[in-house]
Amino acid sequence: MGRWATVRRRGGGTQVPATLPPPPAPELDDEADEILQYSPGDENTGGTIRLYYAAAPGGPYSLSQGAAWEQLHNWGGDPPNLVGFYVATSVGNGIAYSGESEPSLEFQFSP
Repeated sequence: MGRWATVRRRGGGTQVPATLPPPPAPELDDEADEILQYSPGDENTGGTIRLYYAAAPGGPYSLSQGAAWEQLHNWGGDPPNLVGFYVATSVGNGIAYSGESEPSLEFQFSP
């Protein structure tokens, strides 16, 4: 073969990129009558976080707020968060994670 010849390997084909996992489930806590969300895991800048609300334990939940991802986020107190039950999720940025995480454990907020 010449100096500039190309070689084709048999059985080649396109490689499927590895599937990214969803982000880890976040944790909710109450500090000074405000809801705090901690998102563990790797850097997820470019992703988002979501807070869901339900008036009764176990849901049904509806989206309450959303924000840009950060490892520790303060969702605030009352208002805007009503007394009730909350879960939170993280959404991947497509680099470190993909898709939406499992929800956090249910958190009862009653400031």
